[in-house]
Amino acid sequence: SMLLATYPGGVPEGLSAEISPLGAELQTLRDSTGRDFLHDGASFWSGRAPILFPIVGAIRNNSHVVDGVAYDLPKHGFARASMFAVAEQAPERALFRLEDSEASRAQYPYRFRLDVSFGVSGAKLTHSAAVTNTDIQPIPVAFGFHPAFRWPLPGAGAKTDHVIDFAENEPEPIARIDAQGLIARELPTPVEGNRLV
Repeated sequence: SMLLATYPGGVPEGLSAEISPLGAELQTLRDSTGRDFLHDGASFWSGRAPILFPIVGAIRNNSHVVDGVAYDLPKHGFARASMFAVAEQAPERALFRLEDSEASRAQYPYRFRLDVSFGVSGAKLTHSAAVTNTDIQPIPVAFGFHPAFRWPLPGAGAKTDHVIDFAENEPEPIARIDAQGLIARELPTPVEGNRLV
């Protein structure tokens, strides 16, 4: 199985999560009754919660030039198709690590370390990432989480009952992309303060 392990929350209303080292991708997020909050990875697109790195979206012709050398880089980068090492593992947390390699430098000629962590405590999932520049020069980088949740969430009422609260206000406009994945225009954010309804 691609799934590494299950990290139980340890309480009746707790969550469990399964993460694949391929892409450090969350595969399932279930409550204690077995309801999965992630989409099935088949209906609309193949991912469940891919990690987008070192780009989010696409670059023109999937190619970029560094110091006169052209490099091909696919939409959303290569992390989602890379095998991460399991750097730390415990019953309620895990840390996955991706470091530059000959294969990554053939697409993105920089040295880096990408750490993706998961933690489950009761009914809360914590998911974070850190990019470390291990190169001798500044490196261009973008990072994105791309989880796909079932909508409405199982057992959580109607769609109109759902809200997303961010830790801070989110006043910046959002970018709309075109069919090629390139930024087409910016629109006002639909987030009011820190809440998306």
